[in-house]
Amino acid sequence: MSRRPSKALYTLPHGIEVIGEYAPSATNPYWRVRIRPHRFFDWKVVHGGMYGRRSRVIAASTIGRDLKPGEHVHHRNEDRTDDSPTNLEIISAADHNRHHKTGTTKSLSSREKTSRSLKRAYVEGRRSPAIRRGTEQRQSKLTPENVREIRGSSESCLVLSRRYGVSKTTILDVINNRAWSHINV
Repeated sequence: MSRRPSKALYTLPHGIEVIGEYAPSATNPYWRVRIRPHRFFDWKVVHGGMYGRRSRVIAASTIGRDLKPGEHVHHRNEDRTDDSPTNLEIISAADHNRHHKTGTTKSLSSREKTSRSLKRAYVEGRRSPAIRRGTEQRQSKLTPENVREIRGSSESCLVLSRRYGVSKTTILDVINNRAWSHINV
């Protein structure tokens, strides 16, 4: 039998009752809260309460639903301790990463650690390389129709490379099925 705390510290819109607050620490730079179980949140209940970041709880109370897994809460003024609703913005994970990572580079040790981790994941079968073919590659200059034209042409590699804006090596790879091998003539 769990006992219910006698009084909430404060109540947010939609009846979200905050029953505990925890200041940022060395391991977690965000304010955290403990709330009474609420229909918005599908979180684990521990000792009669749910624990989460205060910014996420306040954002959820503002929009009237729990945040989706791909939604992040961004602090507009970059102050993680300012969880006022006007300072919080819900954005996608990609936009949040783009906002904070613009112009940054990772250290050599960080890149090496990521490389080792990815290599281990490939070896252990937890990850497989993404094979992108043809126009699935964003940098692709050729289309399947261009490939068919190149393979059916009797013109020189130099003429074809200038026409399609690719190297002579690329033209030879297309002709000899080393590139675009998934396209049949």
